[in-house]
Amino acid sequence: MKTYFALLIIFISTIAFGQKDDPKDYIEEGFVVLKDNTSDTIRGKVRERNSFVAAQLNTWLMHPDGSFVKYKTRDVRAVGIGQDLYYKKDKMPGGAPGALLKVGVRGKVTCYEMHSSMDVTYYLQKEGDKKARTITSAPKRNTFKDQKKLAKYFADDQEIYQKVKSKEYDCSMTPRIVREYNERHPTSGNGIN
Repeated sequence: MKTYFALLIIFISTIAFGQKDDPKDYIEEGFVVLKDNTSDTIRGKVRERNSFVAAQLNTWLMHPDGSFVKYKTRDVRAVGIGQDLYYKKDKMPGGAPGALLKVGVRGKVTCYEMHSSMDVTYYLQKEGDKKARTITSAPKRNTFKDQKKLAKYFADDQEIYQKVKSKEYDCSMTPRIVREYNERHPTSGNGIN
């Protein structure tokens, strides 16, 4: 059994990391912004990956000259993959380590998304707040507690607050709720904290 498990780990590692220098895997136009030099955007082609994997792994970029460079997640401030933007959040709720989160909706409230194979967790951050707040959205985790957190978060907008309290809106509708909130509450910045 141990041998089988070890072989499985080696096989998965080979698939995940063995193809990093194959140009045909780099189909999405993208960019990397480094943490130490946020004024410099490094453009190139990014390996295609889903948002769950993008949040967890280092970023490989093929530069226009054909060279491949690996950027470690800890050194990155933002990554663009096609039309999607991933932003590094260093201060995560509950003391969790920082991660690249997909930016779903930007505005007075920014909605970040962390996808897993089974669900999505939304992180909401109002303009001026230092940390994001967690709202979960999996059907099995869409509990009364999550619904209560969502209502409390939007207590300054009575229309949304009432719709969440009456369960007309639930946690799975978080991006829609954030868009509605942002339409009524203009932002003074770019929506990224």
